[in-house]
Amino acid sequence: MAKRGGRTPVSGIQKNIRLAKKQQGYVLTPAHFAAFVGGIGSGKSYSGCVRALMAAGGFLAGQQIPTPN
Repeated sequence: MAKRGGRTPVSGIQKNIRLAKKQQGYVLTPAHFAAFVGGIGSGKSYSGCVRALMAAGGFLAGQQIPTPN
């Protein structure tokens, strides 16, 4: 792989992520504006990060979404 700016480009990364049932419901909801409310240690930040990473990769609610790039 060619390096750009001292960094190696990465493509084709796959990661299996385990989510609780409530977290999975939040991550896979088709709602554009979704909220996950819970107590300390319920996985709000973790599931929010998973949802954000999926959206950045072009997926929302498990579906491919059109991206402007």
